Amino acid sequence: MNVADAGLKGDAGKTAAKQIKGKDPSFWALVSIMLVETAFTLSLCASVVSGAPIGVDYRFHLAVAEAWAKGLNGMFSEVVMRVNHYPYFSVLHLLLVPNVWLGCSDLFAMFLQVFFYTAIFGTVLLMALGHDGANGAMWSGLLLFGCMAFTDSAIQVRPQTLDMLLLPIALGFYLSGKKTSFLASTLALAYNHGFASLVLIWVLYLVKLRDRQWLKTTILFGVLILPIMIPSLLYLPGAFSKWGGTDASSQETLFWQSPLLYSLFYLGALSLGFPVFLNALAKWRSQDGYARALCLVVAGSLIMLPLWPDRWLQYQAIPFALLTANWLTKRTRRETVLLAVPLVACFLLYHANYWWVTATGNWDVPLNLVW
Repeated sequence: MNVADAGLKGDAGKTAAKQIKGKDPSFWALVSIMLVETAFTLSLCASVVSGAPIGVDYRFHLAVAEAWAKGLNGMFSEVVMRVNHYPYFSVLHLLLVPNVWLGCSDLFAMFLQVFFYTAIFGTVLLMALGHDGANGAMWSGLLLFGCMAFTDSAIQVRPQTLDMLLLPIALGFYLSGKKTSFLASTLALAYNHGFASLVLIWVLYLVKLRDRQWLKTTILFGVLILPIMIPSLLYLPGAFSKWGGTDASSQETLFWQSPLLYSLFYLGALSLGFPVFLNALAKWRSQDGYARALCLVVAGSLIMLPLWPDRWLQYQAIPFALLTANWLTKRTRRETVLLAVPLVACFLLYHANYWWVTATGNWDVPLNLVW
């Protein structure tokens, strides 16, 4: 039951809300704040203990930024065409350039690790807070911490990480009907990661084609992304030659060896997102605009799955966390208690692993250029 629907107001409404949620909303808000602080502490400790940027991908993106810093066309630079067989423009590369000039690129990347991880985590919780209250924010935080795919991606400095920060921001503008802001945020996505980020948002624009108020925004978006999309289309065969197999990375190899087991292990608590997503599709007519938008992001991005399955799972951490938190806030108290046991256990297990990896210095921190 929804308090607003019941017509309850004032103190009576607040009391009823507490009874429905089982706790004072301020309690869940406090837990959510503590989760964000924990995200900051974890990423800070991981960066300090590692003493270097996490993940091998950063070295590639730094090499592209160094090409821009030398006055070369980084998009078509030697390292890009040799490694990717495909032009690569990213906003992130340009963000790294000033620090290449200053000679502190690795230090800046370590700062970005902390910023990205905390900001993505906090932005997701803020979005859940706006739509599902403090209870929803708390659930989304627990789910993110119980998902290895999220931490694996969000703590690295690469274009995908910036995508994960921009996506919930773009969704917020979309749901609030702020067309200009949505256009700006989706253009930032497109110019940050090309087709990889475009698959997250294209369906959102597609469904708006029927809305005359959105037609100008949709057409403008299509026109403004042409400078980045035309070169990408021309070199598309090169992209397929690089990413069309099943062994582009060790993670992708593991996925294709056992897709179900890998997905369950990698997503952890957010494995619940799969049945929640399918249930939302089955009950599409009863879903509100928030749940529908999240479903559209997941459905539209499915075209990435055959080519980049491990990255697809990483991207889904955000819509799955929000969609699953939305679903959990609508469960009865008995259902919530039953579901809380495995979800909290998953949170504790995965979170303990993050701290163990941090304490033992086992984050992947290659110090040399391997490209």
